[in-house]
Amino acid sequence: MTRARDMADLASSATTLATQSDGYVYRDTLYLTSSTTFTKASYPWLRAIKVICQGGGGGGGGSDYCTAGEVGTASGGGAGAYSERFITDISSLASSVSIVVGAGGVGGPGGTSASNSGSHGTDGGQTSFALGESYQVVAAGGDRGLQGFETSSAYGSSGSTVSGGGNVGDIFQQGASSENTISFGSTAIGGAYIVGTASAGASSRLGMGGYAGIVVTGTTSTANGSTPGTGWGGGGGGGGGGGLTTTADGGTGGNGRQGIVIVELYA
Repeated sequence: MTRARDMADLASSATTLATQSDGYVYRDTLYLTSSTTFTKASYPWLRAIKVICQGGGGGGGGSDYCTAGEVGTASGGGAGAYSERFITDISSLASSVSIVVGAGGVGGPGGTSASNSGSHGTDGGQTSFALGESYQVVAAGGDRGLQGFETSSAYGSSGSTVSGGGNVGDIFQQGASSENTISFGSTAIGGAYIVGTASAGASSRLGMGGYAGIVVTGTTSTANGSTPGTGWGGGGGGGGGGGLTTTADGGTGGNGRQGIVIVELYA
């Protein structure tokens, strides 16, 4: 009885080992934060790879210079897109595969007395693995945040758009857009206050968006900047600024966060 059970256990173990040998065994992960190349000869045992690409986040917009009673709020940058692909035909890979990591967009500067207008941020950069090849993986960069216009009344502006097309992979997700902004100058709320909320940077699959610049003031002026995205591919927050009784510089937008390429190696 005992011997029969032992033999059955051995047979079950042999079946399990045979099943495992037919699949892929995880060995290591590469985290690539700058543009480089992937050389398959470095891994002679390689049988499959999973490639993840995260696009760079867009930079937040900067808000305008404000005179007394005005407020300005800019939109945050959009998040970078996300794409992934599982590649089993290792023989088809070039001996050296090009990898491009998208940069984060730059936050737009706020307006000053010398240059009254704030500026849009810049778009995040596209991230790619083997661009143009049949096994390519591509993730678009996040859209820029928009300039925040000064106002003494009530005003709202649009956030960024979703990241552009061109994403390629077995699974991909467009980068999210930032929210709209809202501003209430002194004439909109009885002259006693100005209030404004820029929009935060959009969060990506692998990173958080930066915080928005917020303006709330009673008797003093303020010029609130915003923060950069964190992790990988988050958008920078939009800048905000305003002054109730005096002038105020506009807030500068936060920078978007760069992308990343992650390569999981399987034997």
